[in-house]
Amino acid sequence: MIDYSPHTKYTAQKIQDKVTRGAYFYSSFSIDNGIGSTTNIKKLIEKLTDRYDLNLTSRQRNYRLKTGKPIADLIVQDVIYENRWQFILLITTPNSHRHSKQPIHANEQQEQIGKDKIFEIEELAFSKEHIIAETDLIHRYFNDDEVLKFVMSKPYLELDFAGCSAELVRMTHKKYKSNSDKFYRTPSKPFSWTWRWKKEKKKKKKTDLVNIINRYVSQPNKAKPIEDLVKWQSYFQTYAVFRGMRQQVGRLYTLGKLFLYSRDKQRWDDSNLPTLKLYFAPRYETYAESYGEYCLRREIYINYDVELPRRLAQNCDWNKIDSFLSNFKDSKE
Repeated sequence: MIDYSPHTKYTAQKIQDKVTRGAYFYSSFSIDNGIGSTTNIKKLIEKLTDRYDLNLTSRQRNYRLKTGKPIADLIVQDVIYENRWQFILLITTPNSHRHSKQPIHANEQQEQIGKDKIFEIEELAFSKEHIIAETDLIHRYFNDDEVLKFVMSKPYLELDFAGCSAELVRMTHKKYKSNSDKFYRTPSKPFSWTWRWKKEKKKKKKTDLVNIINRYVSQPNKAKPIEDLVKWQSYFQTYAVFRGMRQQVGRLYTLGKLFLYSRDKQRWDDSNLPTLKLYFAPRYETYAESYGEYCLRREIYINYDVELPRRLAQNCDWNKIDSFLSNFKDSKE
């Protein structure tokens, strides 16, 4: 199966979904698309489709897993402002698929994250020998020697969110007291996959926040520090849409409030400082089902700063497309 992604949050959600269903083995690479690039992206996708059987139906994919064979997924993203195409190949084996449906084992190591009773699961019931055996199965079946990584092996699978790297991790859910008056839905699994920023990026954002608050306290003119704080918050309001990220940002926000009080005995709300609002990523609908449809929608977005509706991209009726663009231009004037 091929997923064509319009942006990194879409890519991250697709990766999260597929790894949740057992796609534990992956390969990630980028192709330069700048001036002078000679790579034919369409032919490359066709080559990968043939090699990894990416055009199977859901029934065919399920049958292959049941008969002991691996299946593959490919996520393709045109990173338009960086002149590169990103490819993420994800492989599911019968064993990794079965394992994804199992609860955490008692022997799996957990590392507590902060004070929230949330744990990162550092190891799976996959030994080094198991990982090698699964990788050999993949290489034999696809007759390929592509270097594959295991999602739970460090360094973890990474994505770049506008200059800040985030990694995919598996974390347990927060535990609530049984006598709580509030109702909490019990999750089907005691863990979930999520994205969080790497430690060095989180540290940099923490330093930025502390510096902004120091300037706010020490400078008579508060306009510039407040402007910088709004920019700091704006980044997280845009990209902190996954549970692990929101958890990290929530702690940074709390730290900022405490630091402000320690420096100037001011409470955040009493100082009328901007409030940080975080959001969940919506369930993104399929962006495109073919390379042609994807390129058309991306081209319209790049040139007109508007998303062409899928129905128009699928039918490729240029009279209707021109009409849509004309109406869009008129609405902006």
